[in-house]
Amino acid sequence: LVVPDVVGAVGGLTPSNRYAPGTAFLPYSAPQPDPFADLPTPEPSGCKNKVNVNPKQSLTLDPGCYSGMDIKGTVHFNPGVYYIDGGVLSFGAQANATGGGVTFILTSTSAATNPNSIATLDINGTSELNFSSPTSGDYKSVLFYQDRRAPSGTTKINGNNKSSIEGGIYFP
Repeated sequence: LVVPDVVGAVGGLTPSNRYAPGTAFLPYSAPQPDPFADLPTPEPSGCKNKVNVNPKQSLTLDPGCYSGMDIKGTVHFNPGVYYIDGGVLSFGAQANATGGGVTFILTSTSAATNPNSIATLDINGTSELNFSSPTSGDYKSVLFYQDRRAPSGTTKINGNNKSSIEGGIYFP
């Protein structure tokens, strides 16, 4: 069974030559139920400082809560959940990041009273990412999850043929 590439939206869609040949476009599709409605509301705590990894630097990170990340070097993420408390999870042009069984939760400790403080994602098109989501637990099959309390924001995901990201990507 071969599943064709499909791009659907509740609103309109503009076809582009940036999609794979044969991609089907489904504009004005009916809204679908939230497939991640049962995910728990993020509750970060014990957050560490912002992580900065410059080009030519290498670092291995453990799961936990971080006050933003600016990755421009080489980082290995050990399996688990990474809470980003406000700011940006940024993978710059020279980033080389890997991690199996990881989930990145973009949230904020003040999300309930200040939804604008919820973290965003910025992936540069020349970064090299190799991520896969967990195969069990609360965030099974979820790679990137932005707190559903977030307003429409400025998340940017640019890709290339050197990156592999496997898992759900959820933004309100």
